[in-house]
Amino acid sequence: MHCDINKAVKVIKEGKILIYPTESIFGLGCDPFNEQACQKINSLKQRSNKAGLICLINNIKHLNTLAAPLRTTDYEQIRKSKTKHISWILPAKSGLPKWLIGPNNTICVRLSNDSSINELCSALDQAIISTSANEQGMPAANTIEQAKKIFKNQVDYYLDLPLGDKQKASKILTITGKIIRN
Repeated sequence: MHCDINKAVKVIKEGKILIYPTESIFGLGCDPFNEQACQKINSLKQRSNKAGLICLINNIKHLNTLAAPLRTTDYEQIRKSKTKHISWILPAKSGLPKWLIGPNNTICVRLSNDSSINELCSALDQAIISTSANEQGMPAANTIEQAKKIFKNQVDYYLDLPLGDKQKASKILTITGKIIRN
């Protein structure tokens, strides 16, 4: 495992905030089960705590900790989307923390094929929060330098690894196929 990934894992386990590369842009990340860390991300973005956060995962085991049981065909659809950069709005698992639950008792999850995300999720053995590294309504950071300019010392660690190969933020779909963000 890359030594920078080890540092990032330590930061997340300590309840701190990370900026890291995703498939297309730099993201703000933290432990999804740490309420203070999730609130801090929303504060850094200057948006409401009611705004949705995406949970990135690298396997179906992590999906099952976040989403209510799905039909076999839904699991297959999500597995097949791993390389397609799609975030899914799914029914939330009972008992999830309120700050992870979106409208109509849902959660947004993306099964990622990105190497940095896979290393982080594997080392943590759980999901990681992902939201674009920007203030609400502003362009997302495409470089670590842009992220540092926006957030300066308000973030605990900047994971300076290459971005993935996607050109824009993920598409967001409901499990029924309704497009939320294209």
